[in-house]
This record gives sequence, structure tokens and C-alpha cells, in this order.
Amino acid sequence: MVKYKKKILLLLIIGIMIFFPHGVKAAKLATCRYNIDTNRLGIADADGLYLTVDVNSDGSTSNRKIVTGNWSKTPEPGLQIKDTIWYLQYSKMFDKNGKFYTAYKENNSCPDMQFISKTGTYQLSIYVGSGVSAGPGETSTTVHAVQSGGSSSNKTYYCGTSASNGISRPVDAIDKTASLKFYKEGNTKKLEIIIDGESNIMEASAAMAVAGVTFTVRKEDIDTYWSSSCNGDTNLFFKRLTQDKLNLEITTVRPADTENGAYKASDASKDTGKIETVENNATLEGLNQTVACSTIFDMREGHFGWLIQKILDYIKVAGPILVVLLSAIDFIKAIASSEEDAYKKAQSKLIIRLIAALALFLIPTIVSLLLQLINGIADPTCGFH
Repeated sequence: MVKYKKKILLLLIIGIMIFFPHGVKAAKLATCRYNIDTNRLGIADADGLYLTVDVNSDGSTSNRKIVTGNWSKTPEPGLQIKDTIWYLQYSKMFDKNGKFYTAYKENNSCPDMQFISKTGTYQLSIYVGSGVSAGPGETSTTVHAVQSGGSSSNKTYYCGTSASNGISRPVDAIDKTASLKFYKEGNTKKLEIIIDGESNIMEASAAMAVAGVTFTVRKEDIDTYWSSSCNGDTNLFFKRLTQDKLNLEITTVRPADTENGAYKASDASKDTGKIETVENNATLEGLNQTVACSTIFDMREGHFGWLIQKILDYIKVAGPILVVLLSAIDFIKAIASSEEDAYKKAQSKLIIRLIAALALFLIPTIVSLLLQLINGIADPTCGFH
């Protein structure tokens, strides 16, 4: 009798120590990194300056750091940037469920950030997005995030382009070629324009300067370029809006030869405008492209993947509690009955329950093993933990 009681007590203690939850930790969705152009902002002695922010599933942000070289600090009011007299102005956007998390959740990807330096007072301000205008004596730069960890950004490409291909068009005013990639990030229509390796991201209804040329998209053509029906028969022209050809409108409507911003007027008539100018660099390796987990399980709040994770979290909490309670009831009944078989049955049930509780915590591992059988899954756990 004493022998069995010691074994039972030991198993119960082990079960409580291993399985009893100490709270469900919020999962990290992604790490957002912003490389800050200090030369543009006029900040000296801070080459390689960047900001990193972790985004968590409970709406919080963590591990916020502003870094240059081997120096790093957590953004806070009055933070001095290295040995300079510049100060970083901290705001509440990084607070739980603040603007930063809200912007991330909207598109399931790291939002753009705008940095404005105030040369008169040597302050560096940070804003989510790019909607703040720089005032007198201020310099502004908008940074597109580099995202790592968590689910991949849910980009959908249009107009026959993919993440590795783009529509190439010459730009007459600077004698260079621009590569255009039309895509949606979540529900936001975005356009990437690359000239001389410089990549810039703009929203469909915005304007953007690249290599000294300002690009806009003709409003009437937005639904055409960001549509699955966009194909090789769709036109893409650069219409110059100013005499110097440095303001170009991306349009499906053929401009007059003298208004064509892609070619000299004498050559413009040869421009068909068709998007078969897509550079197709596809190879057999393209068959092994990775699949973003967001295409399988959407982890955004209120969606299918998020709901499954919540159920798993509750099961992980309830499972160990039930193991302890049900096993305690079985052993109390066994003690009351004083039957030898009753103790053995209670002990067997306890072992089975402990194994079942352990299996609950192995669900992400099992999911990972199953998804690895599917070729090209970017994150085998798909964000489950």
C-alpha cells in the first residue's frame, strides 16, 4: 500500500511540474527592421543606423532597439543617438494595440515607417506610414521594412509578374530602365519600381520619386493593373506630364509620340506598350518556390489560423488541469475502496493521461512534420506554438 502511494505521489508531482501551465506566452509574429538613411536625414556619426521591433500576437511589441555599429539602445523619451546630440522622440505608437500593431495587423506585414529629422532642435521623430509632411528645416525619409520570422508577408502579384520578375520599360529622361512590379500586400495595392538596383515601394494612389523621376499611376487604370485579368494584351505606357519628362504617369492609354516618356519622339511610334516586355527569368527551380503560411492558415486576429491557435492555447491550459483533477479523483476512490486492483487501474489511467497531455504540447511538432511533406512550405510550423 505504502509502495503504491509513493509512486502515485511521485507521478502527480512530476505531472504538475511538467504540464501545469504558467500562462500562455504571446507568440512573436515577426521582427521588423528599418534601415535609416542617416545621410539623407543629416545625422552624423551614426552610419548603419537601424530600428528593430518585434510584433507579438497579443498586440504588443517588444525588443525595440535602435542600433548603429556595436551600439544599441531601447527607444525612449530623450534617447541620445550614440555620441551625437541627436535625440529620438519616442511616441505611443509602439504601445500594446497601438498604431504600429494596428498597421501590422491590417496587412499581416511590417508597415512602412517615416523618419523626420528636425535640424533646428536635433530631434528624430518616427511615424507609422508616410503621411506626415516635413516642415521648414526638416528632412524626411520613408523606409520599407525588412521582415523576418513569423509568417511571410502575404503578397499577391498581378500583371503577369512574380516576386522575381517585373515589367521593364525604358525611361527616356534618365536613359535608364525601370522594372515595375504590381502587387497587393493584404488589401493594399502597391507598386515596386526598381532603377539601377534601387527599390522603392509606393501605394497605388500615391506618387513617388525614383532616381529623380516622379511616378504616378493613372487613377482610371488602378483596377486594371491590380487585377488578375491583367495579361499580355494590357498596355503600359509612360506618359510625360511635364516638358522635362521627369514626371511620368503610368497608364494604359497610348500617349502622343511627343508625350511618350519611355522613348524619344522619333522612336515612340514603335512602342507597342504591351506588357510582354516582362523579363521572364523563370527556371525549373521556380517550381520549388516557397509557400507563405498565410495562404494556408491566416494567423490574423479573428481568422481561421488565429482561431485554431486560440483553441490549442485553451487545450494546453485545460489538459494538465484535467489530468491532475481526474487522477486525484481516481486515487481517492481507490483509497476509499481499499482494493488492490483499484490502485493499479488508477495508476494506468494516470500514465495514459500524462502521455495524452504531453501529446498536446507536441501538436506543433506533428503539424510541422506533416507540412514538411508539402514541398516548399516557408515555415513548417505555420506560426502554431
